[in-house]
Amino acid sequence: MIRRDERDAQREAEVRQWFQRNITSDITPEEAIRRVVVVLSETGWKIRIKDLTPTLRELADAYLRAVVDDPELAAEDTWLRDAHRWGDKGQARAAALNHLRKRHQAQ
Repeated sequence: MIRRDERDAQREAEVRQWFQRNITSDITPEEAIRRVVVVLSETGWKIRIKDLTPTLRELADAYLRAVVDDPELAAEDTWLRDAHRWGDKGQARAAALNHLRKRHQAQ
């Protein structure tokens, strides 16, 4: 049985490798986000707290910060504005990434 810290380190290494291959300095931030969202959408599975690597946590936090300032956020998604205040940051981050994935699939 693989220990949890070994599993988490392996996941983080995989995420970092993907970022190094696919998110290069010559692309715009918008394109970088689009690429990440496409990959999240293609996985077809819901992101859980245990799936959050440090890199994915940073991405979720950035998305939550962007949502707070988005004047065009749909009324049904305004709960995301308060997600950063949730007691469980992991739950807020997973919800944010799942929202990002779902938002892309709807487009």
